[in-house]
Amino acid sequence: VIYALNTKNDEHEAAIQTLKEAHEEEVQQILSETREKIMQYKSKISDEMDLKRRIQSLEESMELHERMKRQALAEFETYRQRVEDMQLCTEAQHTQRVVTMSREVEEMRRSFEEKLRSFGQLQAQFEQEKQQALEELRATHRQE
Repeated sequence: VIYALNTKNDEHEAAIQTLKEAHEEEVQQILSETREKIMQYKSKISDEMDLKRRIQSLEESMELHERMKRQALAEFETYRQRVEDMQLCTEAQHTQRVVTMSREVEEMRRSFEEKLRSFGQLQAQFEQEKQQALEELRATHRQE
């Protein structure tokens, strides 16, 4: 009987350990995915800053040529308008991505908290079952 209880206890501990390992792997995967997304967004922000620097450089260059060529002024204005539209579009997309990512992170946090609560409940349940089994064994032992 003791052997059976020990075996059952070992099985419960193995199940708990498996749940812990699976949970840790899931947390690590979420962290890894989040890091990758952050790196992607950092890269995109860096690209956007490079584009802004290029735009500024182009604007300065066009102002110098303005004195020599009046015709270039019209082309420059068209180009600048396109770049501003692209910038607004890029900013809108970036804002949407940030909002989406924030929602995803919040959902992941909620999911993690729910799994953590579930894990705590399972742990308490296993402990209660263990105590109940031990009490039953003690009662059986006393009767014998």
